Amino acid sequence: MLIWANELKQAKLNDAVPKTTPVEVFAARINDLNIVGVPVEAYSDIACAVKAVLSPSVTAFVGYANGLYCYIPAQWEYENGGYASTAYRWFEGMMSGFCEDADNRLVAAISEAFSKMNTE
Repeated sequence: MLIWANELKQAKLNDAVPKTTPVEVFAARINDLNIVGVPVEAYSDIACAVKAVLSPSVTAFVGYANGLYCYIPAQWEYENGGYASTAYRWFEGMMSGFCEDADNRLVAAISEAFSKMNTE
């Protein structure tokens, strides 16, 4: 019944759990509306940071877009040792890892995608 838990346990023992999980970010602009789709479960702090970076435009931040690859807590969660910030996740038959600055990397990637839109 819990085959995935045994597989995850074995992978952790063998140091075979990935440290990062690459994901594809969806970025679109319709007039003054920015649309961001990420295939992750992200803390709301991350959505707020994306909205701040892309202001003054209105931004719709959508998690679980085009799948679910991993869980990304905010940086402060690592510092506080809070909810599952150091745990590995199992989604749809794959293990996903994340690094401590995954939230900042995600915000930077989204910001860069919209910056490229402005220059094209």
